[in-house]
Amino acid sequence: MENWMGNLQYRYSPLYGIAIPGSHGAFSYSLDKGSPISPDLPCHSLLNKIPLVRGVAKHVIYRWYRTQTLTVKEQLHLGVRYLQIRTAVRRQQPSGDDTPVNNNRASYLSSTTLGLPSSQSSTDRRSSQSAASIAPSSVSVAPSTTAPPSEFFVVNGLYGGDLLTLLREVRDFLQRHSKEVVILDFDGFYDFELSDHHKLQHKLVDLFSGMICPSDEDLEDVTLSFLWSRRYSVLLFYRYRNLLNQPLLWPTDRIIRCGIETRKPEKLVRHLEQQYAATGRPDNFLFVNEAVLTSRPGFVLRHLCRSLRSRLAPKANAALAKWLSDKTAGEQEINVVCADFVAEMTSPKRRVLARDVVALNEKRASLQRTIRALSMHLEQDETTAV
Repeated sequence: MENWMGNLQYRYSPLYGIAIPGSHGAFSYSLDKGSPISPDLPCHSLLNKIPLVRGVAKHVIYRWYRTQTLTVKEQLHLGVRYLQIRTAVRRQQPSGDDTPVNNNRASYLSSTTLGLPSSQSSTDRRSSQSAASIAPSSVSVAPSTTAPPSEFFVVNGLYGGDLLTLLREVRDFLQRHSKEVVILDFDGFYDFELSDHHKLQHKLVDLFSGMICPSDEDLEDVTLSFLWSRRYSVLLFYRYRNLLNQPLLWPTDRIIRCGIETRKPEKLVRHLEQQYAATGRPDNFLFVNEAVLTSRPGFVLRHLCRSLRSRLAPKANAALAKWLSDKTAGEQEINVVCADFVAEMTSPKRRVLARDVVALNEKRASLQRTIRALSMHLEQDETTAV
């Protein structure tokens, strides 16, 4: 699975015609229970100021907002090629919490880690939306202040590992797997000033120097063959691209997202099927099926001793695997499938969702071989008849 793109027959198919496993909250395995509650939660300031409430809240958040347990290296080795990322600037500890963030936590978390969970699903955003129009709902821009040098951390309810440290693992994987391609989707920014966006964008370009496919390319032309010929291995989508004239960053309005906020798997699958069956899906866009179940506060309060991984993710991934069973990859078929615990055996049948998604590419190849064989057989029959 670590070399599946390099072994793919469809090297001339655009990326939006390939079935790609995606990781929702890809770096959330690094969330630290000792950190403050992070600014992506609307009430984080209040919760951080009340010690008793803060302690209980952090325990619950950790269980319901941790959407992956495998490290990014493990996810990549198991086939994941789309990483959804939320990040925040952290300059100082919120009042009442002086516990430092464990920046090295991600280095020793493994697939055996227990007690996980949570998720925030993006709502359905259509291609007509611009990056500017969707940014306010997912990007928190702090007022300008004279702050000390900023640091970028993963967030999803709590602070996680150092963003650039985790991204170096992605770069190292790609340097050892020259024909694999990873899509980085920066989906949310919190407590960012304009200067922080500039700084982060420059750091990302430096980190993946020579590896990023520039955004002035037509997505229709961005095939594996094209990327290999130019030694590109990263597509970097950045929601606030308009803040800096950076030609290496793709605007996130080039991604069509199909998702719905629900904790019912049948409702999720019904929504995915409706979008899948819809005609006229535009070319030149990545199409991301956000196949996650989400929980409201009341549901979490009724299941304080449970977690996203034990309560919702198995249902979501089992329903998704069943839905994918009669699908195939293709430009009007399945593209990116983004899920919680995507590379783990969470379904009752002990199946790894990432493998099911990659298998759709072989199903497409098999189907086309059958069609070609049938076509040749019909041509031979016509020749014989003449």
